[in-house]
Amino acid sequence: MSRDSLSILPSWIETLTSLHTLDLTGCYKLTALPELFWSLTGLKALNLTGCTARTLLPALLTITLTGLTALNFQDCVSLSALPESLQALTALATLDVRGCKVLTALPESLGGLKRLEALYLNGCEALTALPDSLGVLTGLKTLDLNGCRALISLLVLIGLPAEAHRRGHPST
Repeated sequence: MSRDSLSILPSWIETLTSLHTLDLTGCYKLTALPELFWSLTGLKALNLTGCTARTLLPALLTITLTGLTALNFQDCVSLSALPESLQALTALATLDVRGCKVLTALPESLGGLKRLEALYLNGCEALTALPDSLGVLTGLKTLDLNGCRALISLLVLIGLPAEAHRRGHPST
């Protein structure tokens, strides 16, 4: 079975309790993760690059995968929001949502990710604001906002007129 035809994960996936990395890149037809995904307690990295389903991260998943250090939703073109329950991923160091063109907002609970070091938002063209809670992430080393064309609040915060950004000619 090829990745591009995988629409559901096999039930035996939940028996892989020592699994550290699960790469589902290119599983375009994947519509959901199994309810018993919680048994993958050793999982450190989950890569869902290119998945098109709107909701692949059920609340149960975020509550139980507290050891997850890297979560990748790159180019998930239908992803419009991240769940508030994301804060349960207390070990998360890298969150990659670059290329999620319809992602409009980030949850305020993002500030609860105290170990977050890298947040990749480049290419999130519909993202209009960043949550105030990002200010408490003192360990954040990388914040990539390249191509976030609708992001107005940050421009105002750093003193650039929002009107200049709307014209497509932000001041430098």
